[in-house]
Formats: sequence, C-alpha cells, structure tokens
Amino acid sequence: MVGVAHRLCRQDEWVSKHQWRLSFSRAEITLLNSWMKVQQIVYHMLRSFMKTEGLTDITDNTGSKTLSNYNIKTLMLWACEMKGRSWWIDDLNVVEICVKLLHILADWLTDACCPHYFINNCNLFDSLNSQLTQNMAHRLQSVTKAWLAEWFVNNYIRKCARDLILVSILEFHGCLMPSVRM
Repeated sequence: MVGVAHRLCRQDEWVSKHQWRLSFSRAEITLLNSWMKVQQIVYHMLRSFMKTEGLTDITDNTGSKTLSNYNIKTLMLWACEMKGRSWWIDDLNVVEICVKLLHILADWLTDACCPHYFINNCNLFDSLNSQLTQNMAHRLQSVTKAWLAEWFVNNYIRKCARDLILVSILEFHGCLMPSVRM
C-alpha cells in the first residue's frame, strides 16, 4: 500500500492525504527483470518515443495526463505475456515491433480501454477525454515502419551516440571515472 490518492481525488485536501492504493512495483520489477534483451530495448525505445514526442505530456481539461509511462509499461507487460517468444525474436526488427505495439496502444485509446495488468476489470483509461484520445489514437495508428525507423535514427540512435561520445570525452579528460556512465 502507498499513500497516493486517485488522480481524480487529488484536489480534495482530506482525500489527497488519506487515500491509499495498491502498489505492484515489486512485482513489476520482477517481471521487467525477466524480460529478454529485445523486450527491454523495445520498452526503452517506446518510452523514449512517447516522451520525445510529448505524448506523455498531454493533459485533459482537469490537468490529468492522458498517457503515462505506466501505460507503456502496461502495454509491454501484456505484450510480453500474450506474444510468444517467437513474436519477439523471429525476423527480429525492433522498429516493426514498436510500430505494432503503438498500434495496439492506438486501439486501446480508440476503445478507451487499457486493461490493468494486475487487477481484473480495471480500466486505466476509464475517464479519458474522447476527442483527445481519438486524436492521439489517430496519430499513433498513422505511424509506419519507415517513418519510425527514420525517427529512431534521428532522435534516438544519434542521441545515444552523442551521449557515448560525451562520456568518452569526459573520461579522456579525467572528468569522469571510467566506471561511471550517464
């Protein structure tokens, strides 16, 4: 249990201080640590894409975020359970896997249904603004393999390469100890 109020109850002073919720963080960590390397890479790529594109910053009229990293984690948890090992490793193409998962997320937004991974009959999209979610769903559904591959080269791979170069330069000049990584 953690002392965090539901997002719709946080404005109420008393409830925001006294409401508790179930925490699944230990179970999530155990599951994430069991993922294959490709699943970990896809998860990181999806989180990077959603953050860089500002999709986790969009809020409704109450100020609540429409999508969060938790929705991406939920998507991955379900995909890891529902998709067999061969789906992840046969004809391995992480960009294609990301596109398929973004399209699943778009379907969830269209249906306003993001099933909680740990709690049956719990919808994480139970109170979303339908116009806002339809726009986001359309945007995600229009992502193609070619477009996302180019996006990853320009926004993900180049950033990772710049970060590695920066770390190497800092190590060379003695600004970082060799075992320290950003």
